[in-house]
Amino acid sequence: MRLIRQWTISICLLRESRSMKIGYVGLGAMGRALAGNLAGGHDLLVWDLNPTAIQTLVEQGARAAISLADVGANCDVVVLCLPKSDNVRDALFGSGGLAETLKPGTVVIDQTSGLPDDTRSFVLALSEKGVGLVDAPVAGGVPAALAGQITIMASGSDAAFEQAYPVLVSISPKVFRCGQRVGDAQALKAINNMANAACRMMTLEVVAVGRKLGLTAAAMTEALNAGEARSFITERMLPAVVEGRSSTNFALGLMVKDLNQAALLGSRNALPMPISDVARGMINAALNLLGEQARLDDVVPFMESLTGTKFVGDAERNVRPLGDHAVEADAMRLVTASIAACNRFIMLENAALAVKVGLDVSDFAPVINSGSASSAEAESLFDGLLGRGQDIDRTVGKMLDCLTRLTQLGSGIGVPMLMTNQIRAQCLQSVADVGANARLTALNGCLVTTRNPANR
Repeated sequence: MRLIRQWTISICLLRESRSMKIGYVGLGAMGRALAGNLAGGHDLLVWDLNPTAIQTLVEQGARAAISLADVGANCDVVVLCLPKSDNVRDALFGSGGLAETLKPGTVVIDQTSGLPDDTRSFVLALSEKGVGLVDAPVAGGVPAALAGQITIMASGSDAAFEQAYPVLVSISPKVFRCGQRVGDAQALKAINNMANAACRMMTLEVVAVGRKLGLTAAAMTEALNAGEARSFITERMLPAVVEGRSSTNFALGLMVKDLNQAALLGSRNALPMPISDVARGMINAALNLLGEQARLDDVVPFMESLTGTKFVGDAERNVRPLGDHAVEADAMRLVTASIAACNRFIMLENAALAVKVGLDVSDFAPVINSGSASSAEAESLFDGLLGRGQDIDRTVGKMLDCLTRLTQLGSGIGVPMLMTNQIRAQCLQSVADVGANARLTALNGCLVTTRNPANR
């Protein structure tokens, strides 16, 4: 996969996209942010079930459509950003849907985090009408979308992608091509979200241990971002926790939907995903407790309740003195090393799924590294798989020792080590497979053995 025009957009592409009539359907938090990059400078026709959402885009320079059929009849490119594939099916093929009026030569861009198999059925039905389709989900969150710097992953035929590209690059210059098979981009998006969720819940769990050992969230955030434990989560979520602000407006219910889709992908490809399943279960539990209006940021107070601590403030009541514990001044090193080890195993599991569904490391590594599942350990893992960089001077046995100390200590101070105990179990199995003295690159062999030739 190649990153296309990451920092600059050519004048000819701008002119091409501005000469197109573009339709945008689905103006939720993400769709509204993405469509906003097209409003004003393009002939943009928008549609949503929420009139207020339509009016917001009209105020930015778009025109309001009177129906889905109106969008289909009057646009060269139609972009969809809906909650799930069932909604896309209804918008395309339901009564009064887009397919009734789409003209031959039109291309549909589906930015929904949908099911790859469903999307492949859509492209077959649309091809009978001479209409192309590209799936182009995004990663990075609403703030990145508003800034015009969100990561877009796209897959589809050369002809459809060529037509869609000027529109995509007008939304963000960070456009990655995943190949010609429709649905591959959506598969990668599901994998990206699963890795993000696992990293999120694991990081909060380990930080809770650090808090109970007397470390402040601010100090941990600084230390984590200074080295091998750095990730999208430590760079985006933790500073927001420290400052008492929101880091995302993503609905928790939509995250659960995305995680269930990733789990289904693993099941259909006969790949166990024990680490990801724990994260999915924890987030599903949070949704059940907090209700349908909960946002992804609400997993922070959920984890405070689960671990019996506060991430910020109220230190006297919630944080035990370092002198009560054996690690004492070693606490920060234990926290950072444990999070780094966990990030490595989280990405190993999710990269194995990407390989299993037929994606190449050279294709998906740039997307992961630029999106919401990025981490220093993921970058190191991919460098090793692609034959770049030097072998890391860490052994699997040392990682196991670190995780064993953390899980024993955390359990002793009242933190239910759900994520890290599962990751420790995977590390223990790895020691049995490759030996305690093996370097981390010895773990990469699992990605080679998971490839499913039927997916290529």
